Amino acid sequence: MSFICIHELGHILPALFLGWTIDKIILLPFGGLTIFQEKINRPLKEEFLIAIGGVFVQTLFYIIVTRFFYDPMVAKIHYGILLFNLIPIFPLDGSKIVNIYFNLFFPFIKSHTLSIFLSYICFLFLLFFIKGNLILYLSLFFLNLRVLQEVKNHLYLFQQFLWERYIYTFSFKHKKLICSVREMKRDTIHVFTKQNRYINEKDFLANWFDKKT
Repeated sequence: MSFICIHELGHILPALFLGWTIDKIILLPFGGLTIFQEKINRPLKEEFLIAIGGVFVQTLFYIIVTRFFYDPMVAKIHYGILLFNLIPIFPLDGSKIVNIYFNLFFPFIKSHTLSIFLSYICFLFLLFFIKGNLILYLSLFFLNLRVLQEVKNHLYLFQQFLWERYIYTFSFKHKKLICSVREMKRDTIHVFTKQNRYINEKDFLANWFDKKT
């Protein structure tokens, strides 16, 4: 349990430093989960630092511990938690890191779709290969519920992503010319082109939301 707490502390410390709001922290026998109450459009680099923080702090803790004594069981627990968290299945750190990578190249909605698809591929792969490990079965059951929740919230998250871009002002360095909201990316300001006209992001989204309502 100490490695799980240290791992979650690795997410909490950079989150607090960057001013993220922590909603709740869940500790389970087979892992932990820190849930944030934040905008989707926070910078990708901030999300990456928080996602990788758990792995970094846990590894640092393990190095310090092994300088004083080495126990094969401690090593097994450390590497087990570390590798498990790097599996790209929602909501593990691996899925967050992969999703950040997808968002560097693809629109928001496509990145989320690819992350869900990859989660199911990894889930089926693990389900096929694990044999008789009750803790892993319980972990996969929990992860499956979380992936299903991501599928259920897919369009809602997209709407939230768009709504944030409409009501808040973000200062992103990258700019991109696009034709549809489905092409909108994270960390990018967009200019829409329609019928040989150029429309800024907020004006286009204002019109888009008006049509939706």
